[in-house]
Amino acid sequence: MKKSRLLLSLIAIMLLVATVMTLFACGNESSTAPADPTPIAPGEGTIGGTDTDLTVTDLAGRTLLLNRDKIQKVVCVGAGSLRLYSYVADLAKIIAVEDIEKTRTTGRVSYRAYQIANEELFATLPSAGVGGPQAQILNKERLTELSPDVVFSCLSLTADELLDAERAIGCPIVTLKYGPQKAFSEELLQSLELIGKVMKTEVRATEVVDYIKSLKADLATIAQGKTSAKIYLGCNSNWGMKGFLSTSKNYPIFTVSGIANVMDGDTMVVSSDGYADLEAVVSSDADKIILDAGGLAVFKGEYEEVGGHLSSTLAEMKAFADKEVYLMMPNNAYDANVETCFINAYFALNVAYELDIDIRAKAEEITSFFLHKSLYDDIVTYGGYQKLDLPDVWPTK
Repeated sequence: MKKSRLLLSLIAIMLLVATVMTLFACGNESSTAPADPTPIAPGEGTIGGTDTDLTVTDLAGRTLLLNRDKIQKVVCVGAGSLRLYSYVADLAKIIAVEDIEKTRTTGRVSYRAYQIANEELFATLPSAGVGGPQAQILNKERLTELSPDVVFSCLSLTADELLDAERAIGCPIVTLKYGPQKAFSEELLQSLELIGKVMKTEVRATEVVDYIKSLKADLATIAQGKTSAKIYLGCNSNWGMKGFLSTSKNYPIFTVSGIANVMDGDTMVVSSDGYADLEAVVSSDADKIILDAGGLAVFKGEYEEVGGHLSSTLAEMKAFADKEVYLMMPNNAYDANVETCFINAYFALNVAYELDIDIRAKAEEITSFFLHKSLYDDIVTYGGYQKLDLPDVWPTK
């Protein structure tokens, strides 16, 4: 009997000790558990730790985990990021913009339809960094202060740089891209769809993507079965204003409309910085010339500067002799102005195929769809879509 009582007492003591140890262990585990979200693993970003509702792959090929209900504060950085966002998502969630977005013209960056449409809003927002062609960097310190829920970026950053920035800022960075054909690239459409997924604006993103596809199809249909005049593109503005010999092979605005670009010939050479040889251009036998209005002032200086050499040389070109020189609006300012690229493509159709498409009406349709405002009058401040009267533009000395 005594042995039984002793055995029962020992069992009770052991149970009591086990209970105390369990309670102590639980209390200790609770006090040391991390309060912060799960650390960002390589190639991943999180909002709200593991509480996520969307997994996406961005244009840098990185997997991102997001809780879209918690995305209320957004920042866009890098050339063209805010433009793409403005097409498909809610600008009320933008909490800061790069300094370059606050004014119409800063340094070498000029007309941007999305900036003009929203300049009053952008002017009131805090700075997310300098931005602009000469400041393509991620300002981690400033973004950390702003504490956004997500950053959309068109910056060229490595996976390690993105991961380091995510850890510093505390939110995912979603990489977007325009692609080599810019307004006509598949990467641009993927970027728009990605923004729509992240911001829960899939319906609008699909509308924009479908509209872009419809414009491309319309351009191809108009050109189908027609013979294009041979066109030379001059003053091609890219990273600043450029002169007459700045041009491009496989120029997307021409390619999408089936336009014959004289620079696409096998013997035509364009340097790594985008310039053609003057003699090659003169001998190209171009029927017509289209100049990017962004470089018109540079061309005027070239034309008047060299003691008549350039003007006399260009006089040998068929297009100049026939006075077939046209002006289209700049389409590259802090990456490609998507709406202007398409308006220019319709104008190029008019020139190459001698059509009569109403460019004003088309521009009003396109800008109204992308940005909910007709911006034709703003677009044509560089001189408008026109055939140039050379003596008036460049008086002979």
